Amino acid sequence: KIAKKMLCLIIATIMCLSIVPMALAADGTKAANDKIVANYYIYVMETDIHPVGHMWVYLENLTNQPMQVGYYTVPPYKGVSIGIFARKDGFGIYYNVEAYNQTVYGMENQICLKDELTAEKVKDVSDTLVSIPNHWDPIFNCMYYAFRIWNAGCSNDKKLIHLVWPPLGTLQIKMRNHLYEV
Repeated sequence: KIAKKMLCLIIATIMCLSIVPMALAADGTKAANDKIVANYYIYVMETDIHPVGHMWVYLENLTNQPMQVGYYTVPPYKGVSIGIFARKDGFGIYYNVEAYNQTVYGMENQICLKDELTAEKVKDVSDTLVSIPNHWDPIFNCMYYAFRIWNAGCSNDKKLIHLVWPPLGTLQIKMRNHLYEV
């Protein structure tokens, strides 16, 4: 009975916290001179291997020019996945691991949110990637970094709150009318 009450309290807290950024958001419309240069996604995937989930960000360059995103140059009309891992070869931020796994192995049970970025917002994402510590631990995990990177570029009404445990992050994305399931 206590566990049910705690679960209800956690879900109610998430719902309240998820509504705050939407309530505080400005109009959300972009000025005519703010050209969209990138599609921006935050993904979550749940599998038997990662029962609590894995989260990452994907940025797709919509221009005919290379685009700097952190320490990676995205070619024209291509994209980059950005995630953090605790791997045998080192803990930290990796570029294109998820994109490679999707291409080679296919990945299921994914949901995501989508936004569009101006050049200024791409710079904000890039600056965030360069400034955050390249470190992984149970608190500063894949969800923390995905949310931090996502929040650097997304519109105010799509900001997410880091709640440490990835299933709570997944719940936030699902509550935001996620884009699609793969």
